Amino acid sequence: MEIRTVLLSLICIGFLLIAGCTSTTPAAAPATPVPATTAEPAPAVTATSEPVTTAAAELTQETPAAETTVTLPVVVTTKTTSPVKIFSPLQSYSPEKTSNPGLDMSVITGLDTSTAKYAWSASQGYFVTWNPPHETANIVGSKITTNGGKVYWTFDSAPADLAVPVTITVVVSEASGKELGRSTATLAWKDAKTVTVSEIV
Repeated sequence: MEIRTVLLSLICIGFLLIAGCTSTTPAAAPATPVPATTAEPAPAVTATSEPVTTAAAELTQETPAAETTVTLPVVVTTKTTSPVKIFSPLQSYSPEKTSNPGLDMSVITGLDTSTAKYAWSASQGYFVTWNPPHETANIVGSKITTNGGKVYWTFDSAPADLAVPVTITVVVSEASGKELGRSTATLAWKDAKTVTVSEIV
């Protein structure tokens, strides 16, 4: 009985193996055709003349030079007043209209000039000394140095150009040569025979 059962089992197994080897594999389902599509061309980039505003372009732009501010020093000038000044009692002078030997001038100063020297100079004409009561006038020249007192300036003839003034300058110095002060008188030609004192500084 057992042998029969075994044989039947072997026979069934054999049929199963034969059936498995002879079975056909089902064909694969046909692929569904996909309609072809046409790719649209990419839009063309139109070149323009607009400037490129990228960071790289900005770096290539020329950077203007920085302005430099220079502060200049303020120079304050102070006009000094000389302690020496020429004085003349006459406002005009003409050799033909006065008995004086010349236009008399002296120096006004508050300094101690007991040992000072007075150096006078004239751009035109000449100086004379006059010692009353002898009333003797001596021609000195366009320069004269005194110890103080009055000096006299005169002229023989006017220059061709009456617009050129006469400049008379006095420099007061100590005996050592140190200058104490100076003053200048400007004489203008009123006509060929008369001068006027126009300015004293």
